Amino acid sequence: MISLHSSPGGSLSTLLVHLLACATGTGGPVQGDAGVVVSLTVDPAEATVNTGPDGAGTVDFEAIATFDDGTTEPIDLVSWELSNQAAGSIDADGVFTGSTENGAITTVTATHNGISATAVLTATYVETIDEGGGLSADYDGDAAGTVTILYPPDGVSVPRNVPNLSFMWEEVSGAEGYRLSFTTPTTSVTVLTTDNRWTAEAEQWVAIAATNAGGTVDFEVRALVGGQIYASPTQTLTVNRLDAQGSIYYWSTSDQGIVKVPIGAVDSDLFYTPDAGSPTCVACHTIREERMGVSYGTGNGGSMYTGITDVSGAEPVELTDMTERGYYNTLNPDGTLMISTSLDGDLNLWNAVTGELIGPLDTGGLRITQPDWSQDGTMLAAISSLTLFGDNNFDDGVLVVAPIDEDGTLGEFTTLLDPADYFGRDEYQRPNVFYPAISPDGEWIAFNYGNQQSYDNDTASLWVISINGGDPIELVNANQADGLTNSWPHWGPLPDDDVFWLTFSSKRPYGDEITDSRPQIWVAAFNPTLAEAAVDPSSPAFWLSNQDPETSNHSTFWGP
Repeated sequence: MISLHSSPGGSLSTLLVHLLACATGTGGPVQGDAGVVVSLTVDPAEATVNTGPDGAGTVDFEAIATFDDGTTEPIDLVSWELSNQAAGSIDADGVFTGSTENGAITTVTATHNGISATAVLTATYVETIDEGGGLSADYDGDAAGTVTILYPPDGVSVPRNVPNLSFMWEEVSGAEGYRLSFTTPTTSVTVLTTDNRWTAEAEQWVAIAATNAGGTVDFEVRALVGGQIYASPTQTLTVNRLDAQGSIYYWSTSDQGIVKVPIGAVDSDLFYTPDAGSPTCVACHTIREERMGVSYGTGNGGSMYTGITDVSGAEPVELTDMTERGYYNTLNPDGTLMISTSLDGDLNLWNAVTGELIGPLDTGGLRITQPDWSQDGTMLAAISSLTLFGDNNFDDGVLVVAPIDEDGTLGEFTTLLDPADYFGRDEYQRPNVFYPAISPDGEWIAFNYGNQQSYDNDTASLWVISINGGDPIELVNANQADGLTNSWPHWGPLPDDDVFWLTFSSKRPYGDEITDSRPQIWVAAFNPTLAEAAVDPSSPAFWLSNQDPETSNHSTFWGP
């Protein structure tokens, strides 16, 4: 390193400049014997280091100065900084120490007197999780057979704050053990197990998700069978760069109540089971701000009433006029007004704070059901049908929209999508649309399309359409396959402009844990940029962590 001393031809003032520079690391230019620094480089310019729970890797960086006479030497009169503090720390001498909790890519910057130079450091988080009691770690080599991954699906996208994620694969006959590996430039996590599944618990998942937020992770399963290797294809998952917000509230037919699952929480809670009217169904609920509208009663017998509660779980306010029965309701953005349906296709406007009936809304003679009030309060999407079997079941549904004022004054409905025009209709094809939901930015409407009646339609699939009209787009990736009853789509709150989250119920298998067509809650990412290009904007869906896998769950809403 360059030395600071007073040469025979030097002066005391020059020495003081040097001493000040040493004290601050950012003082004046190096002068005297060495000359003036004109540029810097950092050595090494690129570096990789392994780090993790077994020990923090280190890298010793040097700042190399080029002086005005053309000579170069290491210099210690610099300050050091990292662009990504998650990678670890760097001290005043340029020694980097990696984090033991996650990996990261960071820029290392050395600065002297306003002159800077950088290097790129990749810290790879390395961990081996042995759940098999000393299993062989040697699973490399050519594969003699295949392993089939059951869950998650290839290409799935998850929020950064999903609390855990399970990985399941088909058992391989005679397997002595399995190796599940996660690989990225910043991650090398290996799981050794004798089971055909592994669930990443909170700390284990954070080590993977936080390290790779905004990127993709490759994962692969290998099995060891009598000295031979079986291997799955490499699959990928995307970790979104931001957390999903809020909580998901879903109706559990098994629990006869509404269950709350906060995104990122470890447990779910049976949130709401009203006593009013001895209900057996409170499935048709909606949430805005601190208010929740519920329909409660004995279900398909027709004795369904609408009430209001708050998210503390208090009993619903029984509305003043109990003669109008209906299943569906929707709240304005601040939760002060509510629109409810009737069994005959009428709409009623209520004061959602007092429970008083304000009056009926003019639907222009249309029979309306399943309304959804936009989050900016300006539009109402709904279904119009002449063949309502009560407002909870119908065929020949048409997607309609109408402007609405902040006081609940409803404008004229216009047709956004008549499925008969788009999908065609004959004696075998009776196209129907149902369960519309307006996206948080007000630009898209998610809905279900299926043949025949809307209630429990096993042909239901997920689609979106621009609120301004045009051709609908099928969410092929989210649908996964036909015949899965992909139903009740609802949007999460808007975290950023990159991705929205869309929840829905589906009777698809959840790996090998749920294979009996039990409806469960699933979540898919939605990319609005792809939707604008008329390309499938959905990703394969993931199972909502910490819902009860033993119950039948559907009708999701997002709230606080």
